[in-house]
Amino acid sequence: MEYDSETMGIVAAKMGIDIKSVEYDIAMTELMNGLFYETMKNDVEVYLYGGTALNRGYFGEAQRLSIDLDLETPAQLFNANLINIKDILRELGYKIEVQRKIGEKHEAFYAVKSAKIRIEMSKMDLEKPRVQSLKLYPPVSFYGLPIPYSIAQSYEFEHLLAGKVNALSRRTLYKDVYDTYHAIRILKNEKLFVKYVKEFEKRDETDIVEEALYKIGQKLTLGTDADSFYRGLVPTALRESDTVMIETIKMRLKSIKDKFLN
Repeated sequence: MEYDSETMGIVAAKMGIDIKSVEYDIAMTELMNGLFYETMKNDVEVYLYGGTALNRGYFGEAQRLSIDLDLETPAQLFNANLINIKDILRELGYKIEVQRKIGEKHEAFYAVKSAKIRIEMSKMDLEKPRVQSLKLYPPVSFYGLPIPYSIAQSYEFEHLLAGKVNALSRRTLYKDVYDTYHAIRILKNEKLFVKYVKEFEKRDETDIVEEALYKIGQKLTLGTDADSFYRGLVPTALRESDTVMIETIKMRLKSIKDKFLN
């Protein structure tokens, strides 16, 4: 996928973001198109989760840009599929740079070609949720670039949201608040969401919703350097106030907690 700098500059101006972010989004899309086509063709059991799945799969024009990929695979296939993924990427022309192992369950590495894209592979350590084929629409495609969507194997929406709330219970980054805010507004099946929350709670031995409420309750604004960086990946027209996002999340989580978790 090659676009001239004038076209990318027009798209960047429409979105209110840096042109380098547009270039990165195009590179991310190219990687995803190739990687997920090959994994599905070769029956490599790997699933996309996290913010990229939520944004590209469910948020439509409301999505932020993503800077990395979170992939998960069954524990017994972790080593084999880690090799498979790297081999596929090499065949697609990417150089692999191992970043670090994160305990026994995760490994992060970079796929480098026109951009340096971080990928984290994790072992599936929860009961396997329902899997579905998910169409992933690039953010820049809503602003005039005719880029095709990818199709990946992913988890159902309620599991992805439960994972984001779990992330909120451990940290309060702008990207997690943004993703939870947009996801929780379109959540319909609260019972299924709670089922997945409870699975995360068993694994992490913590009251995830209570912790998430506590963490975001301490935040009036999202003002760290990391928050500023992630805010810059959101098109200008989509930048809600921090207070609106935080209060919306608090109200919905408290309602769900009162109904299902007391």
